[in-house]
Amino acid sequence: FYDDLIASYSKKLSEDVSFDGMLGANASATTSNSLAANIDPTTNGLVIPGYYNFGNAVSPVTVSNSLSQIRSVALYGSAKLGYKNQLFLEVTARNDKNSTLNPYTNTFFYPSASGSWIFSETFKEKMVNSRLSYGKVRASWASVGNGAPGAYLTNPAAFATTTSSTSFGSVKFPFNTVPAFSLGNTIANQLRPARSLSSEVGVELGFFKDRIFFEATYYKSYTYDQIISVPTAPSSGFTSRTINLGDVVNKGLEMALRFTPVHTKSGFKWDVNATYTRNRNEVLSLADGVSRVVIGGFSGMEIAAAVGKPFGAFYAIDNQTDANGYTIVDPNSGLPKPTTNAVYKGSYQPRFMASLGTNLSYKGFSLNVLFDTKQGGVFFSRTKDIMEFVGTSANTGNRDDQVFPNSVYLDANGNSVANTTKYTPYDYYTSVAPNGTHVLDASYIKLREASLGYTLPSKLVKKTGFSSAKVSLFGNNLFIWTSKENKYADPEVGTGGNSDEQGLDFSARPSLRNYGISLKVTF
Repeated sequence: FYDDLIASYSKKLSEDVSFDGMLGANASATTSNSLAANIDPTTNGLVIPGYYNFGNAVSPVTVSNSLSQIRSVALYGSAKLGYKNQLFLEVTARNDKNSTLNPYTNTFFYPSASGSWIFSETFKEKMVNSRLSYGKVRASWASVGNGAPGAYLTNPAAFATTTSSTSFGSVKFPFNTVPAFSLGNTIANQLRPARSLSSEVGVELGFFKDRIFFEATYYKSYTYDQIISVPTAPSSGFTSRTINLGDVVNKGLEMALRFTPVHTKSGFKWDVNATYTRNRNEVLSLADGVSRVVIGGFSGMEIAAAVGKPFGAFYAIDNQTDANGYTIVDPNSGLPKPTTNAVYKGSYQPRFMASLGTNLSYKGFSLNVLFDTKQGGVFFSRTKDIMEFVGTSANTGNRDDQVFPNSVYLDANGNSVANTTKYTPYDYYTSVAPNGTHVLDASYIKLREASLGYTLPSKLVKKTGFSSAKVSLFGNNLFIWTSKENKYADPEVGTGGNSDEQGLDFSARPSLRNYGISLKVTF
């Protein structure tokens, strides 16, 4: 359940000063439970084939259940002062209590403050004939806290275990009528709330009666005590543990432009919208004495939080290169030499993101097109790895022995010498190619959506009992342009979801184009 109790108050303190206040309380509870039963297929499952009933099982039915509960309560409030509809000051405060943390750290308080000045109102009389029709500057500061992402990280629950794998095979439970239970995760009773401090300044400008509207924001946020799941030694009985880890800073710029270049009396209108976002992310520190922590990855490749690098840094074994970037090969086999240690290959954090959209409308017809792009960042493509291994990649089209492109070998003095020794592509792609060669540029441009619509005349629609009706043809995710080296996968498609382990393409299915027709009516 989710409950909010809110009380608000508004009053004109004077002719020029207004006050708005709010107090609230929130309570939420989330319960998730499951009950499952299954039949062991290795015992041929059913006594009578095709009769799907648990009473028809050859072996005992395995039954399991789980229960997860999360509760939180909060008190919050805000106060806002306004002066002549041009100066505004607002402060907020919130205190949360969350069951995902232990009783000594599960309460956290976080305030915020913001202010803005609509200077176009202040100088309204002087701006009557000005090209600037609207102007606003704003600034804010905020503190935010979050609980743990799971229900029982600080007080693990025991789950029934049906199978335990050992070096001598698997043991099935119940064993001699004795059931088995295991902890779902390591005990993380020292977890503290994840916290962040952020500040920003911005400006909003409208020109020519807001036919051109520009908005820009510069921000900086400092996040500490992030709650992250990291791998741990299997000898502990677990594969990962959850800890508070490190300090991360983000700073960047966001801009948006809305522009109407054409608007005629006959009803033709052309709107253009554009956005640009640039974020710079850096891990400032980790635990004492730790410079890099693995948060995910694959054999020969890891995704890490590394001091001095963007969060989500890729480290992988790669081909050795000399000071000029040429690939170093073995002079006898002509095959590239792998690096001894994993090297930094980039981060899944992009350099910038942007979008460009346009809308044309005329007498009920409308055409809308939206492009977006993400430039920079890298991702690991298992699709490329497999295609090269089985010989279906374009890279493996020439299977004759050949000299590795842009390759050298090192002489006795360590000097680079142009390589002429041919290598066998089959040997390279099936046994030598390191995972660093499968970390690719994640840049793309997409035609995200396009639609053609028609709004039916109101006189015609009102006869049907509706107030308006619009029919549209639309398409989403229509085209994608990727970097030259990425011929394998849509960088947006992959595992990891919203977790810290992003940028992984484990043979993901190609992204889908969607086409359709819609009818929207209002009463």
